[in-house]
Amino acid sequence: VWTWVALIASLLFVLSIEFLNTAIERLCNHIQPEHEAIRITKDLASAGVFFALVLCGLVWLAALWTRFAT
Repeated sequence: VWTWVALIASLLFVLSIEFLNTAIERLCNHIQPEHEAIRITKDLASAGVFFALVLCGLVWLAALWTRFAT
């Protein structure tokens, strides 16, 4: 059961980080869309989504490895 919890939790984690990224981008566009600091802030939020996806992929690979390699 813990494997299923980890798989679902990793997907929900990516979804929550994506929601935060969208909120940050909308707020930045509302405040001042064409500014260097805003662009960097949006890039950092997107990097957070990337690392969440990497973590999710690692969890799924570990689950698949455990399931099919043994």
